[in-house]
Amino acid sequence: MRVQVGGSKDFYRLAHNLHAAGQKGLKRELDKASRQAGKVLEDEVKAHTREYIPANFERRFDLALDAKTEVRLVASRRITVVFWAQGKRQRRDITAINAGRLRHPVYGRFRRLRDGTLQANPWVEQTIKPGLVDEPAKRAMPRAIKKIDDAVKRVVADIERTG
Repeated sequence: MRVQVGGSKDFYRLAHNLHAAGQKGLKRELDKASRQAGKVLEDEVKAHTREYIPANFERRFDLALDAKTEVRLVASRRITVVFWAQGKRQRRDITAINAGRLRHPVYGRFRRLRDGTLQANPWVEQTIKPGLVDEPAKRAMPRAIKKIDDAVKRVVADIERTG
C-alpha cells in the first residue's frame, strides 16, 4: 500500500534549480528532509497497528510490517511510503487490511483429527477496524509537511545569506 506526499511545483523547481546551479548540498538537504517526512509517516503507522489488528494477531503482524520511503524528483516532488507485511509464504494484502478485511487461518494451520491425521484449517476473512494506514498517515501528515517546510526555509535562508 502506498501513501504519497505530493509537493508543489515550486518545491520541484527549487530542487531542480539548486542541482543545476551546483548547489548539491542544499538539494541534499531537501532530499534528507523529504526522507525524514516519510519516516514520520512510517513511524506513525507502525506505532498504531495495535488499534487495528486483533489482539491474538498483533505481535506477529508488528514483526511482519515494514515500510520503505522513496523520494522522487519528477514533474513535482513526490514522497512515497510503501507499506507491506510478509506472511509465511507471500506478502499480506495491506490494501485489504486497510479496508478492514484480514484473511488468516482459523487458530493455527493444522489440526489433528480423531483418526490421527492432520487436516489444514480453513482460511477465513475477519472484519477488523478499517484505516490501518490511512488514518495514522492523515494524522502524521501535518508533521511531515512541517519537516519539508522547515527544510525549504533553511535552504532559502542559506541562499539569501550567500546571495
